[in-house]
Amino acid sequence: MSLTVGVQDGSTGIVIAPCGETDMATAPQLRKVIDEALATTDGGVTLDLAGLTFCDSAGISALMHGRREADAKGVPYRVVNASDWITQIFDVTGVTELLTGKIDSATGQGDPQGSPG
Repeated sequence: MSLTVGVQDGSTGIVIAPCGETDMATAPQLRKVIDEALATTDGGVTLDLAGLTFCDSAGISALMHGRREADAKGVPYRVVNASDWITQIFDVTGVTELLTGKIDSATGQGDPQGSPG
């Protein structure tokens, strides 16, 4: 599987844009980029998943690792623009609210405004 990861400074911190597929072979690459971003910013990290076409448990683990590290550092962290398919995976695995701040359609919990958590 193939993954490219774009990184740019945004107005509220660093924006990470993975493109392609994240699985057990490519998740370490995404995790490394997330770690590097968190090490260099206090403004926050946003993951723009618009270009992500596949995400398995290793990809979710990388995203959740970023959430834990950001929380420990006190830095805003959020995931945006996930496809309906990837959002459904977040719902099934119970990480929707933690990653996106939006309501989990299965549980009805979360922030209806989708604000970062």
